Amino acid sequence: MKCFHSACAGLLALLGALLLAAAMPAIATAQPAPSPNYDTNYRLIFPKTATAPTIDGTVLNEAAWNASFNIALEDGGETATANLRGMYDNNFVYLYAETETSSPGFKSTDVLVIGINGDNGANYHLIQIFPCALVCSATGTGQTPQLIFNTATFNGTTYSWGADSSNAPSGFDAKVGTATAGTTSKWSVEVKIPRAAYNIVDTNFFGLLIDVMATDPAAGPIGTSEQFAWPPYVDIGGTNENQIPDIENGMVPPKQWANATLSTAFGNGVSLQWSDITTNQPNPRQISLNLPNIFTAVATNTSSSGGTPVTARQVKAAFTIANFGLANAWAPIPDIVSNQTSDIQSQTSFPYQVGPWTLTAAEKAAYNTPTTLHQCLRVDLTSTDPGTMILTPSVQVNMDFVDTHSPFSGTASITLKRFPKPEGKETNTCYLRESTINVDPRLEWTSKLSGLERGRNGRYRIEVVPDKPSVLNIEVQPPPSIKLPKARVRLPAGTGGRKYPPVQIKVEPNDLITFVADGTLLIGKTQVTAGGASPAMLKALKAPVSAGRGKFLDPNSNLRGAVVGSFDGFKKTAFVIGASATIKVPEKVRALWLAINDTADGYAGERGEGFNVQIVKMPLDRYMLAANPDLARPVSASNPKVALGANLPTWQMRGGCETTRFVRIGRESFRSVKSIGSFGYMVKSTN
Repeated sequence: MKCFHSACAGLLALLGALLLAAAMPAIATAQPAPSPNYDTNYRLIFPKTATAPTIDGTVLNEAAWNASFNIALEDGGETATANLRGMYDNNFVYLYAETETSSPGFKSTDVLVIGINGDNGANYHLIQIFPCALVCSATGTGQTPQLIFNTATFNGTTYSWGADSSNAPSGFDAKVGTATAGTTSKWSVEVKIPRAAYNIVDTNFFGLLIDVMATDPAAGPIGTSEQFAWPPYVDIGGTNENQIPDIENGMVPPKQWANATLSTAFGNGVSLQWSDITTNQPNPRQISLNLPNIFTAVATNTSSSGGTPVTARQVKAAFTIANFGLANAWAPIPDIVSNQTSDIQSQTSFPYQVGPWTLTAAEKAAYNTPTTLHQCLRVDLTSTDPGTMILTPSVQVNMDFVDTHSPFSGTASITLKRFPKPEGKETNTCYLRESTINVDPRLEWTSKLSGLERGRNGRYRIEVVPDKPSVLNIEVQPPPSIKLPKARVRLPAGTGGRKYPPVQIKVEPNDLITFVADGTLLIGKTQVTAGGASPAMLKALKAPVSAGRGKFLDPNSNLRGAVVGSFDGFKKTAFVIGASATIKVPEKVRALWLAINDTADGYAGERGEGFNVQIVKMPLDRYMLAANPDLARPVSASNPKVALGANLPTWQMRGGCETTRFVRIGRESFRSVKSIGSFGYMVKSTN
């Protein structure tokens, strides 16, 4: 795990981590089997698109990219540092990769590396795309990168590379998009790869390696290269500082590549994203030191066999927790309901829940320290059914232990457990960078961070002793001129039933809306927050499980008491908002309804105060797009969710630490840096 600590108050700290690491179950013999040439623990299913995207370096306004997979290559805060998308059609495979740069501006040595072995034969193809080797404007699309193509054979221990070539195969295309907001720079590359040129068929698994390298020539004695790869933990380069290999000669062996397939036999399988993991607290990324905690992970099944939707069977979810740092020991969460197993019907979701966990006095003392307040929650999905494909077998999300009166200040702990030290040093040099997003960069935030050597443009440096936490004290103050348009809506117990109809609010197409709900309901004698409770949780707590006659407003989630929304008055579509969520309003929509998820008879049994929902509604602007280009793409009425807090002004800190590996890119050499994650503060309200 590569993260470091944050604490929150007055502002919401919304953090997320994505790590796909566990082995997947075997699949039916009628389907293609993963190739033993590559790592069988990492399998990537490419969805098929009916519409080819426009290759201009961005996903802006491109509905075609809605069909793709989307992987966060780094465990980030409100937005991940690097992302990867992919899909295909009859003739091409399409890839999209983006990353923030390691320092302001665009570097000629930044590179996207793609390794392909389409037919699992003797030839390993390498594509190097340098987005800004020629020229990159501060903001723009359709820019031309420098391309290098190469092919090698592999004898079991080493590659034999041919000569570099700039000649692209027929049909190949790659373009670059760039965006700049203050000291934050981001480049993206959109790639169109002809299947015929690389022998990529839809009847097998093939070898695939993706590595996004963001370089900083001015960092450290020789510069740094931060690598974000799929599979995770791949690190191109070598360990000898006196004989630094280039990308070709530092290429990892095929056993470290991923298995990928275009086969339609799998559909998209069962998936879970970091944003699907929440607590029952008003901030769903936080764990209360004083109140009962219930953890929810909503898994979605889009499996198919030969194009026919199928049920995912015997899917089990296990919840564990660990302090941050590498090579952690994961412990089960103390609970009543745990490790549930369920069949998930195709095209539906299932809410796995564990808890309630109320901390003992000893646990409060253990977790209420600067180095333990920030934890990581992991959910592992497995299945004993050989025909069930688990796409994201292990997902992790940053969590904070908080009380109800946290100040707007906190601590961050950098922990490098078992992190190798550079030769001749007792410490690892770590580089941190702060940035602000979703706000005019000309507005000045005030931050005070102790224990760091401050550089220029929000860059910092610190020496960290492995296995010993380095604690930073942090104070952050947003610009006083920030004003958020906000409103509040009251949802009394029973809202959505006969006594209280759904509450309607006015919206505009493409508005971004963040909801934060607080309050509780009583179902029987059981207290339920805006996140709702699953039947298994209610049964374990001896609360009424049956909601009586009728259907839930959102039958897909089956969470009693959850705050839900709809753009058609709950006639055909609904979606869970829970304790908090951010949505984008679809085209031609001008009304939104809010209610509590229950059935006709269930509403009559609801008691308690109900929920107060804070609403922050803002139009999409260019500062939001600079941090998250995905926001420009259309959404559907049944799935309008976007990144949590995507419209809220946010301060964030990212970091990476030096390793013992090196790589040469062009004529320059770099020490490899591994990400240690992100944390941040998100403004949810202003006076």
